Amino acid sequence: MRLVQQKTTIPVPHIHGYATREHSPTGFAFMLIDYVDGNPLSSVSLSSMNEVKRTYLYEQLADVFIQLRLHEFPEVGSFSLSPDGSRWTHKRPLSIDLIEQEVEGLRPGLIVEQNQSYASTVDYVYSLTQLAFNRFERGRNSVYNVDAQLALYSLHQFRSLVVDWVDPTYNHGPFVLMHGDLRPSNIIVDKSLTIVGIVGWDWSGTVPVQLLVPPTWLTGRTLSGICRHFEREEYISELAKLREIVRAREGKFSTPKGNTLSEIWSRIEDDGSILIAGSLLRLTYIETIYSNYLDCGYSGGDLSGRAERFVAARQDRRDLVNKKLADRARYLEELEVHGITEEDSLVPTLGLLVQDKVINVHHLIVPEHGQLSTTSGIEKHPPPTVTRDPQASAHEVQADFTVQAPTLPAIQEVTGLHCNVCERDFANEGAVQMHLRSSKVHKKDLKRLKQRIALAGKAKNAPPLDSSATQSIINDSRNSFQHEQNRWSLIPAHEQPVILEILLGHCHSPEDLRRSQYRLGPYTAADIAGFDMCKNCRGLRGKMQDRGELPCSFHPGKLRTKDGKDGKDGPKCYSCCRRTGPGCTSLPAHAYKGGQRELVTRCQEFASTPSHSLQARKKCQAVALDCEMAGVKGATSEVVLLCAVDYLTGETLVNKLIKPSKRVVDWRTRVSGVTAEAMAAAIAQGQALDGWQEARQELWSHVDADTVLIGHSLQNDLDVLRVVHTRVVDSAILARNAAGGRRQWGLKSLCDELLGLEIQGYERKGHDCLEDTLAAREVVLWCTQNPQALEDWGRVKGEEEARKEEARREEAKKEKAKKAEAKEKEREESEKEKTSREER
Repeated sequence: MRLVQQKTTIPVPHIHGYATREHSPTGFAFMLIDYVDGNPLSSVSLSSMNEVKRTYLYEQLADVFIQLRLHEFPEVGSFSLSPDGSRWTHKRPLSIDLIEQEVEGLRPGLIVEQNQSYASTVDYVYSLTQLAFNRFERGRNSVYNVDAQLALYSLHQFRSLVVDWVDPTYNHGPFVLMHGDLRPSNIIVDKSLTIVGIVGWDWSGTVPVQLLVPPTWLTGRTLSGICRHFEREEYISELAKLREIVRAREGKFSTPKGNTLSEIWSRIEDDGSILIAGSLLRLTYIETIYSNYLDCGYSGGDLSGRAERFVAARQDRRDLVNKKLADRARYLEELEVHGITEEDSLVPTLGLLVQDKVINVHHLIVPEHGQLSTTSGIEKHPPPTVTRDPQASAHEVQADFTVQAPTLPAIQEVTGLHCNVCERDFANEGAVQMHLRSSKVHKKDLKRLKQRIALAGKAKNAPPLDSSATQSIINDSRNSFQHEQNRWSLIPAHEQPVILEILLGHCHSPEDLRRSQYRLGPYTAADIAGFDMCKNCRGLRGKMQDRGELPCSFHPGKLRTKDGKDGKDGPKCYSCCRRTGPGCTSLPAHAYKGGQRELVTRCQEFASTPSHSLQARKKCQAVALDCEMAGVKGATSEVVLLCAVDYLTGETLVNKLIKPSKRVVDWRTRVSGVTAEAMAAAIAQGQALDGWQEARQELWSHVDADTVLIGHSLQNDLDVLRVVHTRVVDSAILARNAAGGRRQWGLKSLCDELLGLEIQGYERKGHDCLEDTLAAREVVLWCTQNPQALEDWGRVKGEEEARKEEARREEAKKEKAKKAEAKEKEREESEKEKTSREER
């Protein structure tokens, strides 16, 4: 309050003295302030207020918000005086939600530490969503009046939404003053509607400018009330009036150029910002606001169905929902025992009432030199010295301290990361990646997105590359198994849970996987029996049964040229009937013999990824994977190189050659990049894995059944490792589905078209397996973070493929007509020749 008094003309009652409970002569915490003669604005009917009075009120509110916007600070947090009262310091942000969780014993200090402040908007809003999760998971009555499944789903979706909602322009400021609880009951007005006092500054501090939103009570309704269409339209109309008044009155103050309050407020109704910000400022609104309005605007219909599927997808979610239902049942039982209704239990039990004139003293009064502790409530700083005159009245008691404005630290030097398109500098590469994913400018450019970002230099203090994690034992002059840090996305730690949740929502259905030839389970005895072959028609038992067990039709003779010689060029026919085509001999049943022994053995080697309950060490939550294969004896392929990367951190988990178990007949170096010399060197140094079995165990040491595997046409890699895994996000499937299933795109094409990224440019030296792994990760990141852009790309490509397909059909028709015409001409000439011979 003193800081606001010093820096603004906002009418704040003067503080004469205060004390915490431990240092109070009365045994109670207290604050002595000027008496404010007036009534709370909540006693005035806003809905029936005439236009003149409403304009007058809006002008005063505009002055309050403009002045709060004017003062910028380097961090998000609350202000506290140092113990000696000589300076202001930043502490952790205070809010009603945080204090309520402290009082309930939910330990929010594990999320927002006592001395923690924030220099990033993303970090701050993410911590707020973590507090919302904390309340849901630990609170006993956190599913009041809402379905538990829907509440959990709404929290997850809101967290994903809010990180994208943060405007990168404001990620590192400005951070501005905010009241924290500017309800009508905290605004004191006289009979002429002049604001004579604003009280209730308990939760004031600095916030990101995106959270300095206009009041949601302009029409006399709550935040959840303006979600409904009619009330929302009425609110937007009043908001437009307030915004115009703000724009007109900004000239009275020395407003900063650009990012004025009116400019910021001009965009808040388009993307639901007023509701998102309101939910962040009062976390208990999140489930209601998201389910009643935001989901419809961002995701579409069938909310209940999506929530049910979301919870059913993972056991930990089902367990949490069941726990919350059990917590609620026990809570209601306890209320019944004590004769309390659920509505009564929601009334705050903490507070202080001092006569009728004290307006809305909240749950706890936190002195400006104190700070809430994670354990004992209020930190014990000595109070300021109070000089008392026995003859003085209570309102003349003065606190003996001085106030100094906080000293702003010097602006951090630009570190050399620059976007040439937007003319913006960034502090680190994580900020660049966030800018790429969220900037509206870059979302419009699907073709060369990353080529338009010029990294002028590396960020200062950036961690050095771990060369040991990416260096291969292959001694290649192009050093293909090292990757440059600047080519791949770096996901900040605070974004990783959100990225994972988005990824989980893109795991493919069994139908999609089956269509792409993924194995959905280990081979059964019936599956293996399906490889039994008929010794007559050479048909497989499984395929014959799928077709309805047709009679066995075959040619008992051998296929030879028509002149009776084997292996010669020319027209061929069977020796038994001198024809080709369907068999000339039929039997009522097939004569099956056992399938090929190697094929049966290979099928028996397939195994599902072990469950996490069978593993001692915690595994990665998402892993990008790629393998390179070589041709071996028996006309089959075997894995010779395995690369695996942690999807969230980018850490290289595996990058090793694999000793094949059979004799290699084709190294496929042009594709695999692996040579016989490199393999021999790796085996000699003991740095190669011994066969696909050890490669599979190496992969399983990092993943379990709950891990999401990411790759491009990953079914081929899982097949050579004999792995069954159905928790998959495949970049090839994402692209195919986006384009209407008309074509299978290669990884190189996707990187070029979606990312503007060039890969596999080594000509005859083959692919870089680690590069392909990281490239597949990059494509999946882009596709999952930019669903609308992917949809737009897919629509364009689908239309292109449809046109090409139509052109091919037309060409086929023309070719068919041409052949028919030639055949008819040949027939006519033959008839003419025949007629001529007969005439002769």
